Amino acid sequence: MSYTIRIAITDDYPKLVKIWESAVKATHDFLSESDFQYLKK
Repeated sequence: MSYTIRIAITDDYPKLVKIWESAVKATHDFLSESDFQYLKK
């Protein structure tokens, strides 16, 4: 399998945010929902 690394474009942002959200929620159980929403902004 081969991958290409490229600079993100605007169309990538929704998927990147979903990846970020799942990673943070899986590894930062000490954050409250309000902390998470603050960081998401």
